[in-house]
This record gives sequence, structure tokens and C-alpha cells, in this order.
Amino acid sequence: MRSAPKLFDIVELLSDRPASGLEAGAIGTIVEALPDKFYIVEFLDADGRTRSLESLPVEDLSVR
Repeated sequence: MRSAPKLFDIVELLSDRPASGLEAGAIGTIVEALPDKFYIVEFLDADGRTRSLESLPVEDLSVR
């Protein structure tokens, strides 16, 4: 059983998000919890700038 993400957890994306340019395995940080087990996840580029902010269901994430 996977643990539920919490604010500021580091998570791994489990499925590709082509529209956002993210591939499975991308690493992000939970920045907000939403209703119905959705989370806002921030993905950064190599320079530490925000690459993408995504609203993702818990099923698409794995806590690292």
C-alpha cells in the first residue's frame, strides 16, 4: 500500500503528461492538496525554475 502524499512531499509521476511535456518518472513537490485526492504538484527545470504546475490524481503519483 502506498502512503498518501502530504504537503511538500517529493513525488514521482507515474504516467506521461504529453501536453505538459512531462514523462513518467519526473520528480515534483506537492504544493497543495485539493478535494477528491487531487494534488497540485510543482515540477522544476534544471535551473530551479517552475517547469509546470499540475493538478494530478493520487493514482498518478508515488511518494519518494
